[in-house]
Amino acid sequence: MAAALSLLLIGCKGEPAPTGAALWRRQVLYLLITDRFQNGKTSNDGQGRSDCLDPTDPYLYHGGDLEGVRQRLGYLQELGVTTLWTSPLYKQVGPHTFASVECSYHGYFPDFANPNDGAIEPKLGDEADLDLLLGDLAKKDMRLLFDMIVNHAGFDARVTQTNPDWFHPYPACEQGNLETMCLFGLPDFAQEKPEVATYLTDLSARWVRRFPIGGIRLDTTRLVPIDYLSQNWLPAMRQARDPMFVLGEVYDDQSIDTYNTYLSAGFDSVFNFVLQRSFVSSFGQGQSVDAVATSVEKTLSTLGLERALLVVNFLDNHDLTRLMSNGGSDTPDQQAMRYRLGLTALMTLPGTPQLYYGDEVGALGAYPQNRADMPAWAFAAGSRGGSHPGFLPGADATFQHTTRLVSLRRSHPALFEGYYSELWRQNGGSNPNVYAFFRGSGKDRIVVVINNSLAASGRLAIPLQINPVLKPEDKAALGDGARFVELLGSGAPASVSVANGSFVIDLPALAAGVYQLGR
Repeated sequence: MAAALSLLLIGCKGEPAPTGAALWRRQVLYLLITDRFQNGKTSNDGQGRSDCLDPTDPYLYHGGDLEGVRQRLGYLQELGVTTLWTSPLYKQVGPHTFASVECSYHGYFPDFANPNDGAIEPKLGDEADLDLLLGDLAKKDMRLLFDMIVNHAGFDARVTQTNPDWFHPYPACEQGNLETMCLFGLPDFAQEKPEVATYLTDLSARWVRRFPIGGIRLDTTRLVPIDYLSQNWLPAMRQARDPMFVLGEVYDDQSIDTYNTYLSAGFDSVFNFVLQRSFVSSFGQGQSVDAVATSVEKTLSTLGLERALLVVNFLDNHDLTRLMSNGGSDTPDQQAMRYRLGLTALMTLPGTPQLYYGDEVGALGAYPQNRADMPAWAFAAGSRGGSHPGFLPGADATFQHTTRLVSLRRSHPALFEGYYSELWRQNGGSNPNVYAFFRGSGKDRIVVVINNSLAASGRLAIPLQINPVLKPEDKAALGDGARFVELLGSGAPASVSVANGSFVIDLPALAAGVYQLGR
């Protein structure tokens, strides 16, 4: 498998390796909070503020670091991850009162200084540690997505003392004013001031020039003036390193139209929070698959296929309650099965998939448990068996399911660059709660079928020949007698044939199948 994937990444038949959008459509992202993943070097645990370390306190540092991430690259490679997204590495402010007395282990309250010193949080490591991590990532043909902040500084950051006039006065930070809103009361940069814009852009560009990162995830993008981003910050990032993939956190789970604004402004991608909200409804709470089908339809009709293929889809992240901790009524075993349906959708729908550390072993939890330590048992197959508090049953089965999905995702052009056509949705409570769709790229033709019901689907004849979106050449290949072979191996029928112009299947309860034509 490793050799096959390597050939995929360098191009087929001697073709050059993909770049730009073609490269990033093939990625599988993995988000982790550096402090919560692996403690690789205990000698830096006491660096910086000694009163910020307590592995038993969910609001303080636990000891994870860049060296720990480096030590676990083999695990991530086994999982199939291609791009690593770490929480911000900036030096952080000291203790403050937020949800509790906390230290900013998560990385989002930076202790920026003027002049900028490019300091890394000492508890996470230093520049040498980051160089080692980047070197090992390059050897494994993996990339680092660097989490950046230009919206705010941490509470009482050094720059707030030296340049207090660089920030919006707190009374001006009113809820709903997205140009000046002070997130959680944090010092909010006034990017409309030329000297502030120059400082922030130079700060970001220094990291890009110094370290060979693959891309940027920009925090709180929607709270930063879009003119500053499009006219100043984004062009500077492209100039500092080309090519540079830039992903914006545009937190809007209501309107996909918002995403187009930022993509048109120059971002390569944004997160699909609208789709994630539908994942919660359909899989987290066990409701109709129609929510997901509608979100996908809206994404494609609003953004178009090319943009939709780069938009980042996800089940979980560090700011949200874990998918299966959203109030569903299933038993734990049913939850685990339904969660795997969510993973199947994540890896097979149009868009670039992102995992959040622990997703691959079924992590549960609302804040602050959604940011719990990655358990040591998760890293070894022999210790994933049995039950684990805070995780769904069958952690090893979920891990194996995830690795198979990632492998399918990376090896099938239909899944990473193919067009999409909906084949079936529930469309009313009296119908089976089944979602089916087609993905196609050239001769690679895939049908995905997901039964989100606690009952078997019964015999379904899913129309193909009358589908208005399928291309003529695909319809010709999907005539009666065409045979599909199941690739995922998670309980769906091993093969399915086309009869009377329809894909005919009887799917077990809470099962999914990924079918390839004529393998």
